[in-house]
Amino acid sequence: MGKAIITCLLGTLLEAGLPITQALDSLAQATEIAQYKKLYLHLRGAVADGNSFQKSFMLFKNINRLIPAPMQQLIVAGEQSGGLPTTLLKIGQLFEAKADLTTKNLTVILEPILLLIVWLGVVAVALAVILPIYSLIGNFKTN
Repeated sequence: MGKAIITCLLGTLLEAGLPITQALDSLAQATEIAQYKKLYLHLRGAVADGNSFQKSFMLFKNINRLIPAPMQQLIVAGEQSGGLPTTLLKIGQLFEAKADLTTKNLTVILEPILLLIVWLGVVAVALAVILPIYSLIGNFKTN
């Protein structure tokens, strides 16, 4: 979900006309995650030095952990075509759709598990009530 928010924010800032360095700086100030903050500051510095996103990505260690390779390729293609804001917004929409689908699938998976837990609780309560009754009846037969 974080990647969706990041791409949407950066795309929106760029679409509003904010220069890329200021947009990346704003993004770095807004994020709470230290790794992403470090990435944004690196990107801001690299872009300010005149590097492309492709070269900036290659210079950052462990970039694939933060930004998947296909997403990097889309960003580079968007930069080269001049449609970076639009590309970032579309990436954000794709990640949001993926997160929504995952959330829906999670509820489908959790429903049977929760039903099983409730069933086990009902069985435990039933046994807790019935077993003492059987032991009480068994005591009457032996006396």
